[in-house]
Amino acid sequence: MLSVHEPEQRHGHKSQGRSFTGYKGAVAVDVDSQLVTHVQVVPGNEPEGDRAQQLVEESEANLGAGAQQVIGDTAYGSMQVRKELGKREVIAPTVKPHTSRALSKDDFEIDLAGDCVGCPEGHETRHYT
Repeated sequence: MLSVHEPEQRHGHKSQGRSFTGYKGAVAVDVDSQLVTHVQVVPGNEPEGDRAQQLVEESEANLGAGAQQVIGDTAYGSMQVRKELGKREVIAPTVKPHTSRALSKDDFEIDLAGDCVGCPEGHETRHYT
């Protein structure tokens, strides 16, 4: 039963057989020192990537220094999150397509040395993010 005293608490499913009620925690850690630099508590049904930029910026403010790299799970691998995090290097798996009709990163030819990307239909571009 959801709490009437905690309106942001949510009920959802991690998988078909595993459900949750409550919140999620997002924790930023400085890799070198292993110090926790910021913590967020968010509703359990909110995607983690929605607050990635805020988590990183508040962590940077607490450290008094900018982050050069951000390491995260798939929630940090979307193009939207990567754009929001700007010039910081994002180390996270890309989001996998949910349908068989969608294209994944693996469907493209990425030539970093030649600074060129080719799509499955044979088109190439040098303008990509």
